[in-house]
Amino acid sequence: MRRITLIYVVIGILATAGVAFVLNSIMQNKSQAQQNQGVGSRMTGTSSLLPENKSKPPKAASQQNNSADPAPRAADGREQISSASDSAGLISPERETDLSAEEAEVGVLDGLVAAESYKEAIKLARKLMRSTSPQIRQGVVDNLGWIGIEAIAELSMMLRDPDAEVAESAFTHWAQAVDSLESDQLKAQILVAGMTVVNDESSLQSGIMMFDSMEDAVSIPALVEIIESGNPTASEVAREHYEFSTGEEYTSRTAANAWLKAK
Repeated sequence: MRRITLIYVVIGILATAGVAFVLNSIMQNKSQAQQNQGVGSRMTGTSSLLPENKSKPPKAASQQNNSADPAPRAADGREQISSASDSAGLISPERETDLSAEEAEVGVLDGLVAAESYKEAIKLARKLMRSTSPQIRQGVVDNLGWIGIEAIAELSMMLRDPDAEVAESAFTHWAQAVDSLESDQLKAQILVAGMTVVNDESSLQSGIMMFDSMEDAVSIPALVEIIESGNPTASEVAREHYEFSTGEEYTSRTAANAWLKAK
Protein backbone atom coordinates (compact mmCIF):
# COMPACT_ATOMS: atom_id res chain seq x y z
CA MET A 1 0.00 0.00 0.00
CA ARG A 2 1.55 3.33 -0.97
CA ARG A 3 1.95 5.92 1.73
CA ILE A 4 0.59 9.40 1.28
CA THR A 5 -0.71 12.12 3.51
CA LEU A 6 -4.16 13.46 2.78
CA ILE A 7 -5.54 16.84 3.66
CA TYR A 8 -9.30 16.91 4.32
CA VAL A 9 -10.63 20.37 3.66
CA VAL A 10 -13.81 22.29 3.47
CA ILE A 11 -14.26 24.37 0.33
CA GLY A 12 -15.84 27.76 1.06
CA ILE A 13 -18.56 28.25 -1.52
CA LEU A 14 -19.35 31.83 -2.39
CA ALA A 15 -23.07 32.04 -1.64
CA THR A 16 -23.17 35.80 -1.31
CA ALA A 17 -25.41 38.21 -3.11
CA GLY A 18 -22.34 39.71 -4.75
CA VAL A 19 -21.49 36.45 -6.49
CA ALA A 20 -25.11 35.88 -7.49
CA PHE A 21 -25.12 39.29 -9.09
CA VAL A 22 -21.89 38.44 -10.87
CA LEU A 23 -23.40 35.31 -12.36
CA ASN A 24 -26.43 37.21 -13.63
CA SER A 25 -24.17 39.86 -15.09
CA ILE A 26 -22.05 37.23 -16.81
CA MET A 27 -25.11 35.71 -18.47
CA GLN A 28 -26.27 39.13 -19.66
CA ASN A 29 -22.87 39.88 -21.07
CA LYS A 30 -22.18 36.42 -22.53
CA SER A 31 -21.78 37.62 -26.09
CA GLN A 32 -19.36 40.27 -24.96
CA ALA A 33 -17.39 37.79 -22.89
CA GLN A 34 -17.08 35.38 -25.82
CA GLN A 35 -15.49 38.10 -27.91
CA ASN A 36 -12.91 38.54 -25.23
CA GLN A 37 -11.80 34.94 -24.69
CA GLY A 38 -8.13 34.33 -25.27
CA VAL A 39 -7.06 37.90 -24.66
CA GLY A 40 -4.15 36.98 -22.42
CA SER A 41 -1.79 38.68 -24.88
CA ARG A 42 -3.61 41.96 -24.29
CA MET A 43 -3.45 41.77 -20.51
CA THR A 44 -2.17 44.91 -18.83
CA GLY A 45 -2.35 45.27 -15.04
CA THR A 46 -2.02 41.54 -14.26
CA SER A 47 -0.18 40.25 -17.31
CA SER A 48 3.02 39.51 -15.40
CA LEU A 49 1.14 37.23 -13.01
CA LEU A 50 -0.93 35.30 -15.52
CA PRO A 51 -0.14 32.23 -17.60
CA GLU A 52 1.68 33.05 -20.81
CA ASN A 53 0.73 31.80 -24.29
CA LYS A 54 -1.05 28.46 -23.98
CA SER A 55 -0.46 26.14 -26.88
CA LYS A 56 -2.49 23.24 -25.51
CA PRO A 57 -4.82 22.49 -22.60
CA PRO A 58 -2.99 22.06 -19.28
CA LYS A 59 -1.94 18.65 -18.12
CA ALA A 60 -3.61 17.79 -14.84
CA ALA A 61 -1.43 18.14 -11.78
CA SER A 62 -2.43 14.65 -10.72
CA GLN A 63 -1.03 13.27 -13.98
CA GLN A 64 2.22 15.20 -13.68
CA ASN A 65 3.10 13.59 -10.37
CA ASN A 66 1.61 10.26 -9.42
CA SER A 67 4.08 9.44 -6.65
CA ALA A 68 2.44 11.16 -3.70
CA ASP A 69 0.46 14.17 -2.61
CA PRO A 70 2.62 17.07 -1.37
CA ALA A 71 3.34 17.41 2.31
CA PRO A 72 0.63 19.23 4.31
CA ARG A 73 0.77 23.01 3.99
CA ALA A 74 -1.01 25.70 5.98
CA ALA A 75 -1.21 29.38 5.13
CA ASP A 76 -3.34 32.35 6.21
CA GLY A 77 -4.62 30.31 9.15
CA ARG A 78 -6.20 27.65 6.97
CA GLU A 79 -7.10 24.56 8.99
CA GLN A 80 -5.69 21.15 8.13
CA ILE A 81 -7.91 18.20 9.03
CA SER A 82 -6.81 14.58 8.96
CA SER A 83 -8.07 11.28 10.29
CA ALA A 84 -6.21 8.99 12.67
CA SER A 85 -5.22 6.68 9.83
CA ASP A 86 -3.88 9.60 7.80
CA SER A 87 -1.83 10.79 10.79
CA ALA A 88 -0.22 7.37 10.83
CA GLY A 89 0.64 7.72 7.14
CA LEU A 90 -1.93 5.13 6.09
CA ILE A 91 -4.76 5.22 3.58
CA SER A 92 -7.66 2.86 3.27
CA PRO A 93 -8.03 0.76 0.12
CA GLU A 94 -11.40 2.42 -0.45
CA ARG A 95 -9.91 5.93 -0.39
CA GLU A 96 -7.00 4.86 -2.60
CA THR A 97 -9.56 3.65 -5.12
CA ASP A 98 -11.40 6.98 -4.86
CA LEU A 99 -8.21 8.89 -5.61
CA SER A 100 -7.44 6.75 -8.62
CA ALA A 101 -10.96 7.36 -9.91
CA GLU A 102 -10.59 11.11 -9.42
CA GLU A 103 -7.28 11.12 -11.30
CA ALA A 104 -9.02 9.35 -14.17
CA GLU A 105 -11.81 11.92 -14.09
CA VAL A 106 -9.28 14.76 -14.30
CA GLY A 107 -8.02 13.07 -17.46
CA VAL A 108 -11.58 13.11 -18.79
CA LEU A 109 -11.82 16.78 -17.85
CA ASP A 110 -8.62 17.48 -19.80
CA GLY A 111 -10.18 15.85 -22.85
CA LEU A 112 -13.43 17.79 -22.58
CA VAL A 113 -11.56 21.09 -22.37
CA ALA A 114 -9.33 20.14 -25.30
CA ALA A 115 -12.48 19.39 -27.31
CA GLU A 116 -13.98 22.73 -26.17
CA SER A 117 -16.92 20.89 -24.63
CA TYR A 118 -17.04 23.52 -21.93
CA LYS A 119 -20.56 22.85 -20.64
CA GLU A 120 -19.74 19.22 -19.88
CA ALA A 121 -16.29 20.18 -18.58
CA ILE A 122 -17.71 22.67 -16.10
CA LYS A 123 -20.24 20.10 -14.86
CA LEU A 124 -17.45 17.61 -14.17
CA ALA A 125 -15.23 20.32 -12.65
CA ARG A 126 -17.93 21.16 -10.12
CA LYS A 127 -17.85 17.56 -8.95
CA LEU A 128 -14.05 17.38 -8.72
CA MET A 129 -13.87 20.71 -6.87
CA ARG A 130 -15.10 18.80 -3.81
CA SER A 131 -12.12 16.44 -3.82
CA THR A 132 -10.05 16.27 -0.64
CA SER A 133 -6.86 16.11 -2.71
CA PRO A 134 -5.14 19.45 -3.46
CA GLN A 135 -3.59 17.87 -6.56
CA ILE A 136 -7.01 17.00 -7.96
CA ARG A 137 -8.33 20.49 -7.22
CA GLN A 138 -5.26 22.03 -8.87
CA GLY A 139 -6.02 20.04 -12.00
CA VAL A 140 -9.56 21.45 -11.88
CA VAL A 141 -8.28 25.01 -11.51
CA ASP A 142 -5.95 24.65 -14.48
CA ASN A 143 -8.78 23.47 -16.68
CA LEU A 144 -11.16 26.18 -15.49
CA GLY A 145 -8.46 28.73 -16.25
CA TRP A 146 -8.23 27.41 -19.79
CA ILE A 147 -12.01 27.77 -20.21
CA GLY A 148 -11.79 31.38 -19.03
CA ILE A 149 -14.72 33.73 -18.58
CA GLU A 150 -17.33 31.00 -19.04
CA ALA A 151 -15.98 29.40 -15.85
CA ILE A 152 -15.82 32.63 -13.82
CA ALA A 153 -18.37 31.35 -11.26
CA GLU A 154 -16.38 28.18 -10.59
CA LEU A 155 -13.08 30.06 -10.47
CA SER A 156 -14.69 32.44 -7.97
CA MET A 157 -15.57 29.47 -5.76
CA MET A 158 -11.98 28.23 -5.89
CA LEU A 159 -10.66 31.55 -4.58
CA ARG A 160 -11.35 30.28 -1.06
CA ASP A 161 -9.73 26.88 -1.49
CA PRO A 162 -8.18 25.83 1.87
CA ASP A 163 -4.89 24.99 0.16
CA ALA A 164 -2.88 28.20 -0.28
CA GLU A 165 -1.24 27.21 -3.56
CA VAL A 166 -4.51 26.11 -5.13
CA ALA A 167 -6.21 29.33 -4.01
CA GLU A 168 -3.41 31.49 -5.43
CA SER A 169 -3.50 29.61 -8.72
CA ALA A 170 -7.28 30.08 -8.85
CA PHE A 171 -6.82 33.82 -8.32
CA THR A 172 -4.32 34.02 -11.18
CA HIS A 173 -6.74 32.35 -13.60
CA TRP A 174 -9.68 34.29 -12.18
CA ALA A 175 -7.86 37.62 -12.67
CA GLN A 176 -7.04 36.70 -16.26
CA ALA A 177 -10.70 35.98 -16.97
CA VAL A 178 -11.84 39.21 -15.31
CA ASP A 179 -9.30 41.32 -17.14
CA SER A 180 -10.52 39.93 -20.46
CA LEU A 181 -13.80 41.81 -20.07
CA GLU A 182 -14.20 45.10 -21.93
CA SER A 183 -16.91 46.51 -19.68
CA ASP A 184 -15.28 48.33 -16.78
CA GLN A 185 -18.57 48.33 -14.88
CA LEU A 186 -18.88 44.57 -15.08
CA LYS A 187 -15.18 44.10 -14.36
CA ALA A 188 -15.46 46.25 -11.22
CA GLN A 189 -18.48 44.29 -9.97
CA ILE A 190 -16.66 40.97 -10.35
CA LEU A 191 -13.50 42.34 -8.74
CA VAL A 192 -15.49 43.44 -5.70
CA ALA A 193 -17.22 40.05 -5.40
CA GLY A 194 -13.94 38.15 -5.64
CA MET A 195 -11.52 40.36 -3.74
CA THR A 196 -13.73 40.59 -0.68
CA VAL A 197 -13.22 36.84 -0.03
CA VAL A 198 -9.48 36.70 -0.77
CA ASN A 199 -7.02 36.95 2.12
CA ASP A 200 -3.69 36.65 0.31
CA GLU A 201 -2.17 40.14 0.23
CA SER A 202 -0.02 39.49 -2.84
CA SER A 203 -3.06 38.42 -4.85
CA LEU A 204 -5.05 41.39 -3.61
CA GLN A 205 -2.28 43.81 -4.57
CA SER A 206 -2.22 42.46 -8.12
CA GLY A 207 -5.99 42.54 -8.42
CA ILE A 208 -6.33 46.09 -7.13
CA MET A 209 -4.15 47.35 -9.98
CA MET A 210 -6.94 46.58 -12.45
CA PHE A 211 -8.83 49.57 -11.09
CA ASP A 212 -6.13 51.89 -12.46
CA SER A 213 -7.48 51.67 -16.01
CA MET A 214 -11.03 52.59 -14.95
CA GLU A 215 -12.75 55.94 -14.66
CA ASP A 216 -13.00 57.28 -11.10
CA ALA A 217 -16.79 57.07 -11.29
CA VAL A 218 -16.41 53.29 -11.61
CA SER A 219 -13.30 52.55 -9.54
CA ILE A 220 -13.93 54.72 -6.46
CA PRO A 221 -17.34 53.21 -5.55
CA ALA A 222 -15.86 49.74 -6.08
CA LEU A 223 -12.90 50.51 -3.82
CA VAL A 224 -15.32 51.77 -1.17
CA GLU A 225 -17.22 48.47 -1.31
CA ILE A 226 -14.00 46.54 -0.70
CA ILE A 227 -12.95 48.89 2.11
CA GLU A 228 -16.33 48.38 3.81
CA SER A 229 -16.44 44.63 3.14
CA GLY A 230 -15.27 43.48 6.56
CA ASN A 231 -12.27 41.61 5.09
CA PRO A 232 -9.39 43.32 6.94
CA THR A 233 -6.66 42.44 4.44
CA ALA A 234 -8.70 43.39 1.40
CA SER A 235 -9.95 46.51 3.16
CA GLU A 236 -6.43 47.74 3.88
CA VAL A 237 -5.24 47.13 0.31
CA ALA A 238 -8.28 48.96 -1.10
CA ARG A 239 -7.91 51.81 1.40
CA GLU A 240 -4.31 52.40 0.35
CA HIS A 241 -5.31 52.41 -3.31
CA TYR A 242 -8.21 54.77 -2.64
CA GLU A 243 -5.95 57.24 -0.85
CA PHE A 244 -3.37 57.01 -3.65
CA SER A 245 -6.06 57.63 -6.28
CA THR A 246 -7.84 60.49 -4.51
CA GLY A 247 -5.01 62.07 -2.56
CA GLU A 248 -7.28 62.00 0.49
CA GLU A 249 -7.53 59.76 3.53
CA TYR A 250 -10.56 57.49 3.45
CA THR A 251 -13.06 58.42 6.15
CA SER A 252 -16.49 57.33 4.95
CA ARG A 253 -18.67 56.39 2.00
CA THR A 254 -20.27 59.84 2.20
CA ALA A 255 -16.90 61.56 1.94
CA ALA A 256 -15.99 59.40 -1.05
CA ASN A 257 -19.21 60.39 -2.83
CA ALA A 258 -18.52 64.03 -2.04
CA TRP A 259 -15.05 63.71 -3.57
CA LEU A 260 -16.55 62.31 -6.77
CA LYS A 261 -19.13 65.10 -7.00
CA ALA A 262 -16.44 67.75 -6.51
CA LYS A 263 -14.38 66.50 -9.44
